[in-house]
Amino acid sequence: MPSCDEHKLKMEHNKEFLSICRANNPKDHKGVYYYDWEIVVEFYACVHLVEAVLKKKFDIDSVDHSKRREFMEKNKDIFTDDVMESYTALLEYCLLYTSDAADDLIG
Repeated sequence: MPSCDEHKLKMEHNKEFLSICRANNPKDHKGVYYYDWEIVVEFYACVHLVEAVLKKKFDIDSVDHSKRREFMEKNKDIFTDDVMESYTALLEYCLLYTSDAADDLIG
């Protein structure tokens, strides 16, 4: 499993990719921005940030999205309501825009 630093690098990698995409405003043949992919990349940057915290504070790795969320909910001192609200919103948008991945995201 990745270390805390490896999770941070993956988060930064996702954020850099997102920045490149936003700067170049990739469009499909209909002139529509790829918001679905932006949301997915943003969510996985968030996942790696959460995983980095879990690794550093508790030396654990979550095995799936539902276990990660469960652990976050049990540790409100670290994962505040604002953090949970943002994480949940990104997760829900991922589900909305990537219905093929829904089973994986909700466990």
